[in-house]
Amino acid sequence: MSISENLERVKESLERAVQKAGRSSGEVELMAVSKTKPLEMIREAYQAGQRVFGENRVLEAEEKFRELPSDARVELIGHLQSNKVKTAVGVFHRIQTVDSLKLAGKLQSRCEDTGQALEVLLQLKTSEEETKTGFESLDSLRKGLELFLDSSSVKVCGLMTIAPFTNDEKTVRKAFAVCREARDLLEREYGGLSLPVLSMGMSDDFEWAVREGSTQVRIGSAIFGVRN
Repeated sequence: MSISENLERVKESLERAVQKAGRSSGEVELMAVSKTKPLEMIREAYQAGQRVFGENRVLEAEEKFRELPSDARVELIGHLQSNKVKTAVGVFHRIQTVDSLKLAGKLQSRCEDTGQALEVLLQLKTSEEETKTGFESLDSLRKGLELFLDSSSVKVCGLMTIAPFTNDEKTVRKAFAVCREARDLLEREYGGLSLPVLSMGMSDDFEWAVREGSTQVRIGSAIFGVRN
């Protein structure tokens, strides 16, 4: 199948998942995870109507997305190293993987120094797997949020998480529920605060994520094929 056909199939699957969860069409945004994929494939997805893309590496994204129209939105979904902060702020529309106070502080300082606006998500660690990063407790998550509360440059839009790598539905859905509940708690604790984005779910588990309240799913292989 072509990328455009894959996209259509994924959109249909996502719509079925939304309806099955008793939610409304349009509540869940589709991100096409284009990491490691060549510009030609991203262009094909863009021409098929896709506008939101996810990348893991700063320099790779900078090179690829300078070639696309300005309405193509690229978000960082990979771990951001401190030495890449300066470049990342100018490349990404949103950084989803703010996973520590140190990184949050560097992003805040960079945006203040340059006057650049940036959207971020705070990454919550909901898995014990060592390969996964993120704030590990509600207390640390609060501290990360508070760093940005008075910022005129950086806007916290919500939370993201990566579920454990398992086929066990109960385990995966619990991880997504923990993220949703953390978001809901923060909104209650900081009255008037809106954190509308819950970036949860990938190719193998997005249906479970939709049931647990995800507002954005990150789909790569089902659109572009298996990663190189």
